[in-house]
Amino acid sequence: MKIAFACPFYGNTHPLVGDSQRANIVNAFEAGHQIIDDYSVSGTQHRNACEAMTARAAKDDRVDAVFWTEHDVILPPFAITMLAKTLEETPEADVATGIIFRRSPPYNPIISFFDPSFSEEAYAACRTHADPNVRRVAGAMPYEEMRGKMLKALNRLNTEEPPFPCDTASMGVTLYRRRVLERMAELPDAFAIDPLGFFSIDSIFFMRVKEQGFKLYCNPKVLCGHQGDPEIIDWSTWRKHMTSTFERFDITKQEKLRKERGPLETIYGELTRLANKYRTDKGTLEHTPGSGWIEYTHNYCDFYQSHLEEIRLTAKRVVEVGVYEGASCRMWADYFPEAEVYGIDKGEDADPGFDKDEPGSRIHFRKGDGADREYLQTFVDSVDGPFDLIVDDASHFMADQQKTFGFLFRHLRPGGFYILEDLHTSYFGEAFGVEADGGNATVPFLEALARRSAAFSKYLTDAELEYLKEHVQYVLLYGKRSMTSIIRKKG
Repeated sequence: MKIAFACPFYGNTHPLVGDSQRANIVNAFEAGHQIIDDYSVSGTQHRNACEAMTARAAKDDRVDAVFWTEHDVILPPFAITMLAKTLEETPEADVATGIIFRRSPPYNPIISFFDPSFSEEAYAACRTHADPNVRRVAGAMPYEEMRGKMLKALNRLNTEEPPFPCDTASMGVTLYRRRVLERMAELPDAFAIDPLGFFSIDSIFFMRVKEQGFKLYCNPKVLCGHQGDPEIIDWSTWRKHMTSTFERFDITKQEKLRKERGPLETIYGELTRLANKYRTDKGTLEHTPGSGWIEYTHNYCDFYQSHLEEIRLTAKRVVEVGVYEGASCRMWADYFPEAEVYGIDKGEDADPGFDKDEPGSRIHFRKGDGADREYLQTFVDSVDGPFDLIVDDASHFMADQQKTFGFLFRHLRPGGFYILEDLHTSYFGEAFGVEADGGNATVPFLEALARRSAAFSKYLTDAELEYLKEHVQYVLLYGKRSMTSIIRKKG
């Protein structure tokens, strides 16, 4: 695709903005696109700059499309490439856009912004305003359509969703087929300024685009932020974004290696790749904002793989307690190709859909309390044989961790592995059931078990405690801020 670049520079520009723009041009070129020209304008009022760039695009029949951004928008490095792919794979799309985060709290992702205080009465008043630009804006569509359809937030961002049609966008990350700008250059009010401040130039422009019959598609994988957004773009978040980008490339590379070399080939980082693929928190992905765990990126899987690789092709049964929507169960099923994977969760919102939407799957969901011995006995009786791997990623409470461990370890095959995750809650005090003196915490119990010293747990029966002391081969603790463990059973 032959592409021109366009940016109206009308203020201070953060160095990261320039870096991200240059990265996009280089990556687009390496992907086979040609960067034909730069229409950017500086030193003039924003509307004038937009009109000048549109006029240049209308006259330049060398280009197929124009990538339009803003002087304060930090782009992901492959924004141009991904938007070009959207236009190539969606023939009905005339414009492709990404998503920019709001400048102010709650910093949520948006297609476009609408002031919720803007009333129907205020909108009606715009229709009789003295300024013709205001009347033109208000006459574009009925208030109900404008409020309900045109400007809306993406309340739940799903970056795996394919490109979808939308009505407006920010002009900060947009790729236009040239015919769109060719037509818009003929409209004298395409970049009308609303002196009342209810509409941005972007919103007005896309109202005009829609009036002309052009179709706008949003690619939710293209995420951008404004310079200075404290919760969206600063140096540390940009670095994390770049790190995750490299990880995605690494996942793609390893997928290619897996196809070339076959499923039996050992590839370092395979378990982390699968964790990130299914979006579990066991890999290197950030936790969901607002979860309360945003600083506890786990990065457990390289540690796990270094121990579990030896049973990867022989494991027959795996169980995980605490699975929520089942992402990690899918990871285990891919990693252990011969294993039946069982997920247990008691939460009301825990319903991964196993056994429903995946006929013939090796993954099975059971609703129940993984710290209840009576339930666990019923579960164990329903499974044919011992487990090769047991994982506890449930409540993280001291009593629950130790009860589950004490009961299920007996049902691990000789030489099998038990993983007890999120041990950092042993240092969270009363919130996770840790008593004032810390004597009931899980970490010191495991440390004592590892040293073969006087390990004691108030939550275990005498028989369970003696069984652990006799059959635990070793206990390994991993991590600092975010902690997990592997306990191996004697062979």
